[in-house]
Amino acid sequence: MKPESSIVLFRVDASSEIGAGHLMRCLALANAFQQAGIRCHFLVNHRTATLLQTLGRLDIEFTEISATESELSQIKACIHHLQQELGLLALVLDGYQFSAEYRCEVKSLVELLVVLDDQNNSGLLYADLVVNPIETAKNLNYSSTAAHAKHTFGSAYVLLQPAFQHVEPSLWEHRRELLITFGASDVKDLSLSVLSELYKRELPFQAVTLVTGAAYPHVEALRQVMASQDQGHLSVKHLHNVADMAQVMQKARLAISAAGSTQFELATLRVPGILVVVADNQLAAAREQESEGWCQVVDARHGLQVAALIQQASDLWLDAERLRQMHQAAGKRTYQMGAHRVVRAVQQCYELSKHEQGIKAYGVVLNAVQVQDLEMIRQWRNDPSVRQFMFDQAEISKEQQQRWYASLCNDISQQHYVIYFKEQAIGVINIKSFDKEPLFQSPAIEIGLYIYAPRYRNNFLAFCPSLAMIDYCFDVLQCEKILASVLPDNQAAINYNRQLGYAMQPENQTDKDVLHMTLEQDDYCIAARKIKSLIRYN
Repeated sequence: MKPESSIVLFRVDASSEIGAGHLMRCLALANAFQQAGIRCHFLVNHRTATLLQTLGRLDIEFTEISATESELSQIKACIHHLQQELGLLALVLDGYQFSAEYRCEVKSLVELLVVLDDQNNSGLLYADLVVNPIETAKNLNYSSTAAHAKHTFGSAYVLLQPAFQHVEPSLWEHRRELLITFGASDVKDLSLSVLSELYKRELPFQAVTLVTGAAYPHVEALRQVMASQDQGHLSVKHLHNVADMAQVMQKARLAISAAGSTQFELATLRVPGILVVVADNQLAAAREQESEGWCQVVDARHGLQVAALIQQASDLWLDAERLRQMHQAAGKRTYQMGAHRVVRAVQQCYELSKHEQGIKAYGVVLNAVQVQDLEMIRQWRNDPSVRQFMFDQAEISKEQQQRWYASLCNDISQQHYVIYFKEQAIGVINIKSFDKEPLFQSPAIEIGLYIYAPRYRNNFLAFCPSLAMIDYCFDVLQCEKILASVLPDNQAAINYNRQLGYAMQPENQTDKDVLHMTLEQDDYCIAARKIKSLIRYN
């Protein structure tokens, strides 16, 4: 599904001082947008523009920020131009230089603000969607700084470069090299100190490949050190601004690497690693990866003992069984689809913003549940005439209802609506992804509803909210099938679903307390044609 708006604006910077990790993950996300048919435009400072050219990213449109004008006025002008000329889908911010005041200003100009974040330590985010690819992000109190945003947290949303999205790890037996890489910029200039230490001692490595990135400023000094050394038993190869890093990693038996986005690339290719953390925002993600068993973490935020690092790598190299175990452990998670999942989440937020005023069809309006609806819904839900058909028939307290609503604000795997007919609230309908993935990513969506108003329960009108929601699921969310679960003694619901085209799932009827039904789009089109022809509420 391609939204009407056709371009995404990225605001991000990179340099030899702040590193290039933010830029690289934005480029990975931009690639996924482009694969979805959505153009991307970058607004960057001069050094980042130079780096984009050095990287050879000719496929990226960008505007360079002038040093003589205020940045806020320039981003406002850029947003206005893109909105007028092309239709702006979203603004993506990635960087710690953006203050809460800045985010507040730009949010007032755009429909969707997407924030790529690591630590949640910069105040209110004013975001519609927050992306943080660490599993513990849910513990970082985003409910305070981004209370109304959708959250895409965890390793499912790692932003990998395209070269790593469709590559298989090489055979372990073919790997011979020690890989050393400290990212695109190597902000602590660890490459030079590590290389110098390698030349000082006898080591077990057969071959060493040292990779420096496009923003690394000390290439000549590095080459001079290499030229002045007698290679002896140690063969060191230096590569700069590598176009295909995946191919280089395929040869590595062990890597000494910067933490950050590189760690996910190493894990994807099953390269055991020693991750060197040089910034606060890298530590949590690196520790998570260490817990997976494929890497070891060295905290170098306050300095690095280079000799100890080389000794650690040497000891690991000689422990063949330990290295093999780390290699196998690196395959526990897959990150290849992370960027595409974020794209789908942005698309979902876009569609949700279009439907904030309600889904209107077949004479009914489905409005997203608001805080002022909670007590009305709670009273409906606790009414015996409704509660008897619920899987959980316990009464709901006010506190439980409030906790439920708070959880909805950050959950993009479900949506809940109040059903209105002629401006009267008559019931509730909800959709949930079957696999807990965001609704745009799930092939199967489950619909649940009840009509509270007695006069409409057995009325033909009861079909209207289902028709509106099923159309939304198939046409907007583009799911493959729709599911329903009903109590075995709720014959009215079973008959109702069958008239809409649902069929029983015999293979899933292991639970005697619940009946499972499935609706395929072709079956729905046939069944709904007759129902729609009889509706007179349009």
